[in-house]
Amino acid sequence: MNDQKTRETPPLPRLQGVPAKFVRYVVTFGVTTLVGMAPWLGQFDVPGFTSLLELYPECIKPFIVPIGGFLMGTVSVAVAFYAQAATGKARIVTVFTRTLRCMIVALVATIALYFSAVDRVDTPNDGSFAFVTGFSERHAECPCKQGMTAVQCIADEVGISRVETCWPEKSIKLSRALLSVSYLVLIGCFGALVGCLVSYENRGTLAATGAS
Repeated sequence: MNDQKTRETPPLPRLQGVPAKFVRYVVTFGVTTLVGMAPWLGQFDVPGFTSLLELYPECIKPFIVPIGGFLMGTVSVAVAFYAQAATGKARIVTVFTRTLRCMIVALVATIALYFSAVDRVDTPNDGSFAFVTGFSERHAECPCKQGMTAVQCIADEVGISRVETCWPEKSIKLSRALLSVSYLVLIGCFGALVGCLVSYENRGTLAATGAS
């Protein structure tokens, strides 16, 4: 019994001061913020709401979900920081305008990439699936007949499990990378826009408090 007590790990001392605050902030911005954003990031089903990520192929989601969550956590840190900084309203409006333009460009690029590199196939038993087929033509060894569309090729010939056997691997990987980047820029800009709104409202509150 005594030997067991001696082998027990002693409790760690509690963090205090700045280290404790650091750990609390990391957990808040790195975990709590992302849990709150989980429905928006497509991690939970919400009746009447379809996440942007639902449009993307399953092969991209395992990578893009954690990276997107990390990005939004970083944006929330930036928002909290600049909300405390002495940033004028005119500067916030300028950043908001530039970010909005960036988001519009990212949205157009995302739409163009999606319809150029992604095909969606409807199956009678398994529902609808999105696949990255890239920008290149099919391999000559592909069993699909000449003139068949990508959707027909996947649905009628190769099946949903052998899509990558008909299209060049490099083209598919490049398309995945471009789709991932465009998605991350899009949600990052949206988060930054919300952050500008929060900072703008915070400036108004501080001004009203100082005036009173």
